Amino acid sequence: MIRLRMNGLMSRASTMALAAFAGTVGSAAAGTTVATPGSNPHVYNTSNTDFVFVGTGVTLEAGPQGNSFTNDPGIVIQENTGTAVRIDASTLLGKFVNNGTIISADTDAVSIRNSSVLTQSFVNTGVIAGDSDGISITNSTIQAGLTNSGTITGGSSAGIAFINSSGSARNFAGGLTNSGTIQGDSGIYFSGKSAINFSGGIHNSGLISGSTEEGIFLGSNVLFTGGIHNDATGKILGGDSEGLEI
Repeated sequence: MIRLRMNGLMSRASTMALAAFAGTVGSAAAGTTVATPGSNPHVYNTSNTDFVFVGTGVTLEAGPQGNSFTNDPGIVIQENTGTAVRIDASTLLGKFVNNGTIISADTDAVSIRNSSVLTQSFVNTGVIAGDSDGISITNSTIQAGLTNSGTITGGSSAGIAFINSSGSARNFAGGLTNSGTIQGDSGIYFSGKSAINFSGGIHNSGLISGSTEEGIFLGSNVLFTGGIHNDATGKILGGDSEGLEI
């Protein structure tokens, strides 16, 4: 089955209540923009902010804990008119770690796009909530997997969306491990114009849930290896559709 997205977002509608916050990132002002191409220090959020944007050609170095991006426990990144954390045509040499809260009341909470590369893992222990996708990984590569022990929520789209609308294959290595909650219109959504090479499988001991669609949807051009492993404590649920559709 092929299900189309418009502009990278699923067109089905649902509503979602999101709280509003404001503040600063580290010593920066209301939002942080890293736009100078080449090597840049890691982003370390220690106080509330509106957004974080990492622009074209930027390389974020790994900090002392091995992270290129860290959002501390209790810290909120809230954007009401756009993406809260956007990684655009950039490279992260360390992990992306969210221990706090990342919210977009308008679109995706976290967007990794335009041939961005995460050389290490994406780790969420906190809350990521988007009005569209919770996490959107579009035309980009993650080399060491994604781990969630917190909550990732999408509104009108997926909890986590893997999209390849480019003309060349994209790789996701290291698999996806969930011991928390991943939920949205679809829980986890895969679809590609060109190949998405996903290796390492999905290991679930938590909840993966679609409110109106599948818990996990494997669409066109997805080369999936490593299997889907659902532990005794795990649940993969669909709303009006299946828990898993391939």
